[in-house]
Amino acid sequence: MADYGHELEFGYFLVPRADDPSGVLESARLADRLGYDVLAVQDHPYQPAHLDALSLLGVILAQTERVRVFQDVGNLPLRPPAAFAKAAATLDLLSDGRFEAGLGAGGFLDAAHAMGAPERTPG
Repeated sequence: MADYGHELEFGYFLVPRADDPSGVLESARLADRLGYDVLAVQDHPYQPAHLDALSLLGVILAQTERVRVFQDVGNLPLRPPAAFAKAAATLDLLSDGRFEAGLGAGGFLDAAHAMGAPERTPG
């Protein structure tokens, strides 16, 4: 099987549970200590059971040393591109390059629209 010239990396998908923020942060710190390469957090701003992804990733970056983080995936309908770019650049600069942007149109558009996301077409 081809490796496409990429190194093998290992990651962890962290559920951003709002009912256990200290447990979420401990899991992130543990992933960092165990040597995981990347840590992903889903970005569903309309989900009341979840912490805000960008805010959470900022705290994770402040409490870890080496793991890279990203939104899996960033909800662009609810994050205006210019504002998201500024936040992403800030997190990346403050973490010495450990923030990576995962972008998507969102899989739950009705919920995003209920929060004020604009109607967009795939084109």
